[in-house]
Amino acid sequence: MEKEEKALAKLREQAMEPLAGVLKRVEQAYTAYVAAEKEVARVYKTNEQQVEQSYKEAEQQANITCEQAIERAAKTREVAEQQAEEVYRKAKEHAKKTYDKSVQQVLRVRREKIEQAWQAFNSEFERMWSIYTKDILHKVYQEPEKIEGAEFLMPLSGSTDPVLAELWDNADDAYYDNL
Repeated sequence: MEKEEKALAKLREQAMEPLAGVLKRVEQAYTAYVAAEKEVARVYKTNEQQVEQSYKEAEQQANITCEQAIERAAKTREVAEQQAEEVYRKAKEHAKKTYDKSVQQVLRVRREKIEQAWQAFNSEFERMWSIYTKDILHKVYQEPEKIEGAEFLMPLSGSTDPVLAELWDNADDAYYDNL
């Protein structure tokens, strides 16, 4: 039995050897798995940090680009406003010149029309006065009796008015007769 026990122990040893090898390999595999899991976690963490860094850089670049675009837009707006103000100033000047020219022209036309109206008035007045005086004076001198109240139109003289004759026909007034 001793032999059998030895054989059995040997068999156990032989059976244990493969099991111990398997166990050892399982432990090594588990250790490798844990190490791989740690490596995956480390790589994941590194990747996460790189992605976060990339995001921050992209955000920073977007902010810089945005600020530059806003500055360019502000400069463009400023230039456009200056140009618009210049165009407005020129348009205002042109409008003022046009206004002044129009006013001068209207005033000139007004002055000419007033002058023409005055000339027409004077011409008509002279024509009417000529007709009136010719007709009236003819009647006054030729036929004064036909004009009622025409005595006031008669020339003032000492022969037509006895009061004037008395005032004018005296020694003090003789001087004026010689004039």
